[in-house]
Amino acid sequence: MKVCDVRNIRIGEGMPKICVPIVDETLEQIIETAWKIKFSVADLVEWRADFFEDVNDFEKIKDVLKHLRDILEMPILFTLRTATDGGKTDIDIKDYVKINSEVSSLQMAEIIDVELSSGSENVKNIVELARKNDVKTIVSNHRKDTPATEEIVDILKTMQDFNPDMAKIALTPKSNKDVIALLSAMDDMTENFAKIPIIAISMTNIGVITRVSQEMFNSSITFASLDKCSAPGQIGVDEMKTILRIMNKAFDK
Repeated sequence: MKVCDVRNIRIGEGMPKICVPIVDETLEQIIETAWKIKFSVADLVEWRADFFEDVNDFEKIKDVLKHLRDILEMPILFTLRTATDGGKTDIDIKDYVKINSEVSSLQMAEIIDVELSSGSENVKNIVELARKNDVKTIVSNHRKDTPATEEIVDILKTMQDFNPDMAKIALTPKSNKDVIALLSAMDDMTENFAKIPIIAISMTNIGVITRVSQEMFNSSITFASLDKCSAPGQIGVDEMKTILRIMNKAFDK
């Protein structure tokens, strides 16, 4: 499996990397949170732009990214999650594509999250433009259910076919069997098909085990919270680091 090198970290090698999301509404709040993340044990930061009160104003998006780049030395993941996929904005698909394309051109965020649901042509175009701008991409799929194991593998393979740098799937479980289905799919995908780092998460409290057992199932990034969560089931960044270190030590034996 190919490793994804971003700034000072190697995603897909060693311990899973910890990403902390910023889900604040105002520039002032975002700056405050960024300073806290700077001195945390996080490996990278995700700016959830769909929470931002001025998400439709690209100049203000640009201003936020400039501040984040000035404060943080770690990689920045830009994510504009749509309401369809559990995000906080009902942004039109044309605006979704436009904003992601413009952010790519700025080269202030090292990684851009691209929703599979935005459509094959849009995903293809954003990924290709990002590559031209030397920006990494994660093609992601967020669902309010959990398909069967075989279907999860097929979804991951489809995302990988767009030639992104990483692929991410986040599912909502209704039972322990749903969590097992995701873990089984992750095991199959990374063992037999993965060419790039894969991120797999089962959300809510039922799925917490998927967030802390990342190394066992070769998942490359886990998401942890600082003060506010971006998704149900996230645990604190310090607790996450402790758990990952314990798991890593166990695997080294």
